[in-house]
Amino acid sequence: MPNPTIVLTHGAWHGPWVWDQLRRKLPDLDTRTVDLASSGSDPDRLGDLYDDAEILRTAVAEVDGPVVVVAHSYGSMVATEALTDVPNVQQVVYLAAFVPDEGESIDSLHGHQFPNWVTVHDGYIDAGHPTRVFYGDCSPRQAAWAARQLTHQSVSSVRTPVTDPAWRYLPTTYLLTTRDRAIHPAAQAVMSARCDQVHRLRSDHSPMLSQPDALADLLRSVIVCDANGPYRPYRG
Repeated sequence: MPNPTIVLTHGAWHGPWVWDQLRRKLPDLDTRTVDLASSGSDPDRLGDLYDDAEILRTAVAEVDGPVVVVAHSYGSMVATEALTDVPNVQQVVYLAAFVPDEGESIDSLHGHQFPNWVTVHDGYIDAGHPTRVFYGDCSPRQAAWAARQLTHQSVSSVRTPVTDPAWRYLPTTYLLTTRDRAIHPAAQAVMSARCDQVHRLRSDHSPMLSQPDALADLLRSVIVCDANGPYRPYRG
């Protein structure tokens, strides 16, 4: 069985660009990204969670062979909603992520109160202090560059509930970031109990930027048996 295609799903306010460094560390694997509708520069054209889920389902359906979805932060809400009953998905990797149950949204998981670093506008939200919240382990130059790439996020995307969570049906792995200031490690630990296996990474919220080598190595260890061996999903 061939190694799976890796479909990388970004978080709120971000885009496919956030995965560029990590993809360069995985040159022997087929890695693809999605561009979610809920993040963008035009507040009037932002989608919701279900729009994002359709984008991810379409991207996975275009792959001829097994797929592993790596979902970061809000992207995990998308993967959880999108991947139930998608036959070629072999595994979901939750990275510094939410693991929602049926009827849960990011809004409900936060107790219907936005974090104090989020600014709420009419129909969209913006992330404040991103160099500290998202990129605390990056160099100042890298963090400033990443912060400039951020766009708006639709309010509807974080208030839309998940219907039938994929983690109930698929092998799942959680990568817990222990220096995270966006999703507290204690909250990650609670949600990660819904996954089959958990690994910890001493990292900020964005290891694909701050520690791409370590993240690439960890992904290889949970996705691929060895450098030449076939893919084997894990269920603990």
